[in-house]
Amino acid sequence: QWRGQVELALSRVELRALQPRVLAGTARVMDLRQSSPPLEFGSYELAFAEGAADNTDIVGVLRDLQGPVGVAGSLRLRTTGEYEVDGTVVARPTAGAELQRLIEFLGPVDAQGARPFSLAGTL
Repeated sequence: QWRGQVELALSRVELRALQPRVLAGTARVMDLRQSSPPLEFGSYELAFAEGAADNTDIVGVLRDLQGPVGVAGSLRLRTTGEYEVDGTVVARPTAGAELQRLIEFLGPVDAQGARPFSLAGTL
């Protein structure tokens, strides 16, 4: 149901028991779209800073690169395998009516016209 291109430019990846312990570099999803119903989301980047130690949480900065859905936020991967994604999302004028309705379900807008979102789970 989802299509897009994934580009990885990770200069450092360390795993322990199949869990990420160190990540450095960027991961991009380009031209993300859903096929049913057809929706265009855009392109996004998750950037991990160099120099993270393997006994600390991994933090990445999430941002949109282009498209109808603007996103700004962060990803935190805990050493326990839990993750949290927090940020804001905004429908741009190029977003179709159905996509705008989906974004409205996130709740009221803030002073900048964006809607907060949060996701959490375990890898």
